[in-house]
Amino acid sequence: MPERQAHKDERKAEEKRHVEAEAETEKASHVGAKTTTLTLAEEARRREQDSDSVMASSYIVRGKTYADAVLLPPVAPPKKKQILLAFCGCESAANFRQLIQAFLRWAEVKVIVTKSAKKFVKPPFPDEVPVYMDNDQWILWEKKVAVCLHAELYMWADAMVIAPLSVHALAKIAGGFCDTLLTSVVRAWNCVRKPLFVVPSMDPLWKENYTTLRNYISLHELGILIITLLIQKKDGKLPEPDEISKFVRDNIWCI
Repeated sequence: MPERQAHKDERKAEEKRHVEAEAETEKASHVGAKTTTLTLAEEARRREQDSDSVMASSYIVRGKTYADAVLLPPVAPPKKKQILLAFCGCESAANFRQLIQAFLRWAEVKVIVTKSAKKFVKPPFPDEVPVYMDNDQWILWEKKVAVCLHAELYMWADAMVIAPLSVHALAKIAGGFCDTLLTSVVRAWNCVRKPLFVVPSMDPLWKENYTTLRNYISLHELGILIITLLIQKKDGKLPEPDEISKFVRDNIWCI
């Protein structure tokens, strides 16, 4: 019996040594793989550093540094919006200078002055603001210049603002007339692609007339935005130039 017990103990000890040996072998293989992985990573990092140094030296030879190659080009400042302003013959057109200055703070401006607006809108205009009148369209036509002024103004502008819009011009636009430079531009305007804002100004009796309401509906169907209906003034007065400019700036969309 003692011999049999000793034999069993010897077998257990041998099995234990065998298991420990296998464990040591497996551990050594993991360490070797890890070492190989680290070695490969270090080699890749070393190659990248070498290539950077070569690239840097090549740019230095050309009078540049490697930093010059990886820096992004400077971002251009945002382009100013291009606003086409139009004035009709109303007393509120006397504020045209304040309105122009309000828009010039954030946009480039071109101006259309109707024939009746000349009684209220008078020079001088800011030097950087081109001014167009009905005669300009016919002068180009008489000179046989291959330029369609109302189309050129439409293509240039990101948005159009008619402030003030007289009851007479309102009726013309609603009826589809294009017998002036202003109405020609409006007739060519695509309100789906570019916004068109108007600020109607008229006698209170005209404002309450059913014909005016019908014309408002026509403008709405054309996609024209009526600022006086969107900015509710408690005293019933027209929006101030700064309010008009801010409303257009906040609600403009451009192609």
